[in-house]
Amino acid sequence: MGSGPVGAPVVILSGEAIEGKVAKPNLSPPSLRHNNLFDRLRIVNFDPMMARFFAGMLFSSPKASLSSRRGRFRDRTRIDFVNRTELRQLAEDRVLDAQALLDAPGGGRWSAAYYLAGYAVECGLKACVLAQVERTGEIFIDKKFSEKCFTHNLTALIDLGGLKNQHQGLLQSNLVFSRFWGVTVEWTEASRYRQKAEADARKLFEAITNMPDGVLPWIQQHW
Repeated sequence: MGSGPVGAPVVILSGEAIEGKVAKPNLSPPSLRHNNLFDRLRIVNFDPMMARFFAGMLFSSPKASLSSRRGRFRDRTRIDFVNRTELRQLAEDRVLDAQALLDAPGGGRWSAAYYLAGYAVECGLKACVLAQVERTGEIFIDKKFSEKCFTHNLTALIDLGGLKNQHQGLLQSNLVFSRFWGVTVEWTEASRYRQKAEADARKLFEAITNMPDGVLPWIQQHW
């Protein structure tokens, strides 16, 4: 886990479709759009508090709408902030949501349970990304770091969270974890469009939550 407070503001990692196109996110705060502040920051002593400030600008969900006047598009940016502590809570809440759907009276809601269980892993890994930013100031080293964070890809998030080596080592040393990861990594956000059987949902849930070898317990060691 990173040192220091965990209340760094971040925004939910998502894009929005407008008129059949995806709005291009504005990935830098206003003070960085018209100068080379990023370049200047890279050559001064690193300040963890600055890292936490810029972590708040890592991910944004810009919103554009059609102006009622003259039929032109007008940008309206809205950023939904969620900090590292809240990402941890979201991960745990998605587990509870998936469990409730598995146990739904009259038969579980298998597809929805599968879908939400996967977001427990995504939210947990995004908390790890913020921990990595606080530890290393990665946003000052790689200007495109925030662009890379706009992803649902679990393997990519492991890399962004600085966990690639630990993950690879665990895959080799723990065969149970390796099997559980093989199940988990098949999840994608596109699963919301797919029907899943009970066996699929329960298999993923077990892979994520198993103690001590599940994916989420491992993530919790690093978030």
